[in-house]
Amino acid sequence: MMTSEAPYKLLCSKDNVLLKYKRYIPNDLFTDPTLKNTFLIDFEICNSSPNFDLGRFCSFNIFKLIFEVNREDAIESLILNENPNDSSSAELFLLFKKKGHDFGLKQRYMLLNIDLTISDINYVFQGTSVYDTTNKYGLNPSTSEQIQDASAVFCMSLLSRDKLRIQFMLNLPIPKTEQPSYIENSLGMIMKKVLTRTKVFIENMK
Repeated sequence: MMTSEAPYKLLCSKDNVLLKYKRYIPNDLFTDPTLKNTFLIDFEICNSSPNFDLGRFCSFNIFKLIFEVNREDAIESLILNENPNDSSSAELFLLFKKKGHDFGLKQRYMLLNIDLTISDINYVFQGTSVYDTTNKYGLNPSTSEQIQDASAVFCMSLLSRDKLRIQFMLNLPIPKTEQPSYIENSLGMIMKKVLTRTKVFIENMK
């Protein structure tokens, strides 16, 4: 018997940035081991300043901007290695700031292969996990852990030169045991904070 599609639940809509969460319970893995929990963040960026074109952000540089805006308290490191032989491909290393150390939680990071597809007004960055078997970024395995089996889609739709829609989808493995909601929702809330701050920064640019 197949597990029915879980609905999205709205977690937060502050600052006109929607954060939704689609979750399954550990027992659902017995019927479909491919299921993932999914955070969805959806919002628009508007900037009507003269001679300002939001299309300038529709490239891999958006990730560098996200880091610069959030490096103080959310993202400790972001390294983007663009493929010199393929301008639509890059490897992204994202290390979050330490959170929950007092509760024994390790510092978390993601390592993704990113592929960019452009179709009409849509710029879609699709990321799949790369297993960090060689510890290429020199992290201490006793205090850090990779978010494995994660995948992500970052879609930018250039609605006009002054309006840009962002839809970010982060798919994560279902925890094998039930977790407190503040732990389970923490990564989604961090990403909402990161993208909200980026939205405000771009909208205030002249």
